[in-house]
Amino acid sequence: MKTDEGRRNAAVVLSLVFILFSIYGLTTPKTVTLEDDGLFIMASLDGGVAHPPGYPLFTFLGHLFSFLPLESPAFRIHLLSGLLGALACGVLYLVMVEAGVSRWFSFIAALSYGVSEHFWSQSIIAEVYGLNALLCFAVLYFCLRFKNKENGSFFDLAFAALFFGLGLANHWPLVVLAFPGFLMLLLPYLMPGWYGGASNLN
Repeated sequence: MKTDEGRRNAAVVLSLVFILFSIYGLTTPKTVTLEDDGLFIMASLDGGVAHPPGYPLFTFLGHLFSFLPLESPAFRIHLLSGLLGALACGVLYLVMVEAGVSRWFSFIAALSYGVSEHFWSQSIIAEVYGLNALLCFAVLYFCLRFKNKENGSFFDLAFAALFFGLGLANHWPLVVLAFPGFLMLLLPYLMPGWYGGASNLN
């Protein structure tokens, strides 16, 4: 039963990623645009460092995408942002399902988030916010998985810590600002004595 549910969720996530990545790919500029687009393209192509705090994870991924045999270098890096934005919405769907929201509402909400004006605009240029959303949603997802299990798995916390660490290598100020929220979600399970409950960590 859980396997069937997992397959259905995987199918929905793949559908979301395909739909949104197609939309982003069809609407992304093929040349340099405004904001920090040119800076991130240049840093990605040269394997350099962007403006503080540097965003090494994004520029590393951008450097890998710069080798794609597609049109202009700007278009290649823009596609990276589109893929990261689409994946972020897929993980957002999983977060909502894990939080107990119905599958259809989660799909509609994640899709709506993906085509919202601001998120769409950041997913078709070289910007770090799609990657930041993806990593923060991933941390939240694994925190919820740990919280929802009768005996929370160490691996859920390990994956949450992994994605949190990757977030620090992308846009650490935003990840640090989100840390209290993650901590408050897990605190009753990591320090049960303060809350009169039993430990959820095995």
